[in-house]
Amino acid sequence: MESCPECGSAENVALTRSVLQCRSCGISRCRLCKNMWNVDHRCATSVALARSWEDFKDVATYEMQLRPLGFKRCPACQLACEKQDPLSCDHITCVCGHEFCWMCGEDRRVIKAHDNSYHHKRCPFYEPCDETPRLEKNCPVCQATGVPCMRPPQAHAARRAAIRQQALGLEVRRLREGMEQSDGAIITEKTEAVQRPEHPFNLEALSQLLCGGPLASCCRVLNSDPPARR
Repeated sequence: MESCPECGSAENVALTRSVLQCRSCGISRCRLCKNMWNVDHRCATSVALARSWEDFKDVATYEMQLRPLGFKRCPACQLACEKQDPLSCDHITCVCGHEFCWMCGEDRRVIKAHDNSYHHKRCPFYEPCDETPRLEKNCPVCQATGVPCMRPPQAHAARRAAIRQQALGLEVRRLREGMEQSDGAIITEKTEAVQRPEHPFNLEALSQLLCGGPLASCCRVLNSDPPARR
């Protein structure tokens, strides 16, 4: 039983339904975000959840929140989708235009252009195939990449490897930037220290810091003449 947010009337709604339609006031609302429902509804809650992803654990949490309400996420835009009739076709087209299989989430355009071996192995529509993947002229993904589409197990493994590589690159960049900022702060601190009035030989001390040698050799490295002493 659920209560209508508008009038408070109790409604008995099946878990597979994503819309709460009140028989008392006649207003329909999204069960996920409680906003008004329409055919082009894009759930604000699912958008917020999609933006909060950080790793695959968050994706699993997102899926767990959606499925009891009859939703599944679109593999392309990550927004919540629903199938109004449980007995209707499992070929789903999201409001973003992406087509996917309701049962396994694989790209329906790829499946249609190739064969049912491009469903996930746990999908009831999956059919095994031992043939080498081919470059299909009717497959938009093949035509976009110029190479034959990989079947789901290989495609998922490649995608995970790419995500790990990207994450590693971001971590290396973050560490490098942190080290550069730290080194810059240390040099600035030491430079300010040797330039204080209590240091009688500011230029000599600075050359030792920056060049590791006397002022004359430091200026040769910089291709400049040493400044005249006052």
